[in-house]
Amino acid sequence: MTRTGRLPLLFGIVAICFLLDQGSKGLAAAYLRDAPPRIYLGDLFRLQFALNQGSFLGLGGSLGEEVRFGVFVVGVGALLSWLTVYILRAEGPRLSSVVGIALILGGGFSNWADRVMYGNVVIDFMNVGIGWLRSGIFNVADLQIEAGVILLLVANWRASRAPQPAEESAAAG
Repeated sequence: MTRTGRLPLLFGIVAICFLLDQGSKGLAAAYLRDAPPRIYLGDLFRLQFALNQGSFLGLGGSLGEEVRFGVFVVGVGALLSWLTVYILRAEGPRLSSVVGIALILGGGFSNWADRVMYGNVVIDFMNVGIGWLRSGIFNVADLQIEAGVILLLVANWRASRAPQPAEESAAAG
């Protein structure tokens, strides 16, 4: 994909992801904070407000404040910046790579913005599960990041299984 084609696609997806996540968190803060969980579909899906000090599903939340700041604000900010520069400078990345990385950047920058604005915490509000088997509480940005990672993994797996040009010519001869 050319650089001129990838720039609007990348920033468009990042902007849409950021706005969707921040909008959903705004609604969660307005309607779920200090309220009991809202239960849907026989408790398959819950909406409940939470402030997450850790990363995905609370990982690292028990680390000290200085360590969490170093990892989640400084480290993640540096990683997101590097990933942005990488995808903008890459030579001819596949469309799936641009979209996958854009999803990761959109969700990542939105969660990172929460940390910067709210004192190193992220707003979470969704929970799924059956009975005692439940996920942790997560947000739309987490889903965007997961979708980006899955897209990259599937696209790379498919590319690795595709016949290579040398294999095609050998098979034809």
